[in-house]
Amino acid sequence: MWGYLFTIIRDSKAVLQKRCPFTESSFKVALFALVATIPAVIVALFFKKSFENAFSSTILTASFLLINGCILYVTFYVKNHTKEVEHFTLTHALLIGLAQCVALFPGISRSGATITCALLCGMSPLFAFRFSFLLAIPAIIGAFVFEVKEFLTLSKDIFFVYGVGFFVSIIVGYFSLLLLRKLVKQNRLYYFSWYCWIIGILVLIFR
Repeated sequence: MWGYLFTIIRDSKAVLQKRCPFTESSFKVALFALVATIPAVIVALFFKKSFENAFSSTILTASFLLINGCILYVTFYVKNHTKEVEHFTLTHALLIGLAQCVALFPGISRSGATITCALLCGMSPLFAFRFSFLLAIPAIIGAFVFEVKEFLTLSKDIFFVYGVGFFVSIIVGYFSLLLLRKLVKQNRLYYFSWYCWIIGILVLIFR
């Protein structure tokens, strides 16, 4: 995963030196990832309060978990796609960017929505995973920028707790990415559907 970032840096240099075609480079993928981030940024800026309110509703969260399960289960029917970077277009990137907007709702997986959309566009599972990973980077940075002011006002005790949580999330996130990458490559992303459906139904029953 992180090695792919070094590949982007290498390809960027190669493209600028005209040693590698732009259309076949990971540099193109990185630029398209930035473009694909724009729809989510616009939606978040204009409807931030509405999405925040949605997170306070147990019924909405559970309902979107059920919808998320359906989104993930779509991947069960999307198999044997082999398109790589040379087939990836700006239209594909924008469609995946729009899919990322759906993940602003509680209970919707950002990686699940973007990977599913990429697979529906005909991209290979590994490419779909990599593009979703790239999309996560500006999304994480943007979220940090939005919250950093509030974070800096925390007391020392709370700051320490948040710091520990941050480092734990990095470790857990890393191994989660490894598992996600493996399942996507094996066309088994739909396994998570059952988790979403079970949790969503249980929440609706016992709320």
